[in-house]
Parts: sequence; C-alpha cells; structure tokens
Amino acid sequence: MNLRAVIALVACSLIAAVAVAGEPPTPQAAARKAELDRKVGQQDAQVHKLQQDVASEEAKSRAAQQRGQQQDQTIEDLRRELKAAQAGQSGGSH
Repeated sequence: MNLRAVIALVACSLIAAVAVAGEPPTPQAAARKAELDRKVGQQDAQVHKLQQDVASEEAKSRAAQQRGQQQDQTIEDLRRELKAAQAGQSGGSH
C-alpha cells in the first residue's frame, strides 16, 4: 500500500468516526453496547481461567517429566549396579 492510499484510508476512518460520534446513541444501541460489554467481560474471564488451567497443566506436565527423568536415571543406575554385581560373581567363581 502506498503512502497516498494510507493517508486516504486514515482520512476516511477519521471522517467516519466523527460522523458516528456526532450522533446520540439510541436506547437500543446503548442496551446493545451494554450487552456486548457484558459478553466481552465474560469472554475475558473465561480466557483468563483457561490460561490459568493451561499453566496448571503445563506445571503438572513438567513435574511428571522430571519424575520420569529421575526414574530413568534410577533404572540406569540399577542396571549398572546389576551388571557390576553379575561381573563380580562370574569373575569370582573362576
């Protein structure tokens, strides 16, 4: 988009905004705006709750992953100990 098109778009937007702002709202428009504001507030609250739920689930997932890594490490340590014990038994019986 070139500069002239941007300037024209901004000018048209300003003209439209001034035209709309100059008209007093009807009772129906005011009621509709109040209803939309209420719905936006509800949606914002729902989004906030979902964000909290996601953060909680992510924290649980990280904790489970850490437990899994600790268990993997414990298993690996036990396997090494078992191999060492088996090597010690077979080496001592010769």
